[in-house]
Amino acid sequence: MLFLYDVSLSDIIINEVEKYLVATSYENIKALLDEGGFRYSITSEGNLLTGFGEMEEYIDSEGRPRLGVLIFLEESGNFVRFLCPRLYRYEGKRFKTDLLQSCLMINYWAKLLKFEFDDRDGEVRAVIELPLEDTELSLSQLSRCLTTLAYLIDRLDPLIRRTLKEGGIHIPREPITF
Repeated sequence: MLFLYDVSLSDIIINEVEKYLVATSYENIKALLDEGGFRYSITSEGNLLTGFGEMEEYIDSEGRPRLGVLIFLEESGNFVRFLCPRLYRYEGKRFKTDLLQSCLMINYWAKLLKFEFDDRDGEVRAVIELPLEDTELSLSQLSRCLTTLAYLIDRLDPLIRRTLKEGGIHIPREPITF
């Protein structure tokens, strides 16, 4: 018996392949944030903004003990970035080498966390980049990335601020763990 279908074999294959091309979506991340009890908003660019209040050490540029975290997807959802923009602003020429060396040492000694420096405007930001490729983001991965950012930034803040104010390298030469 021969059956005729309105769907071609190529359509079925394309649909199956597309299921695996997008590892995660903003809708998935929003559901995970809701499940984990994280408050968030959607930026004008369509990214997600969450954060932490009542930081112990870190104070933002407005003088508040809070940390904002932008979550955005790249590579069609196969790569997620957790970004803390404008943590610090470097101005001038004093202690630049010390600041950059401190950031590199953090990149070396801390798991997941990476500091970035924009030499155009002096912005220092922190980021965790997570390749997902063929799997969706899980609540445990999301929570780990967010809490690692908050904990390590809070722990390292006095050391970085000291470098910005006085110079010198104050980052411990040992693994920085969560």
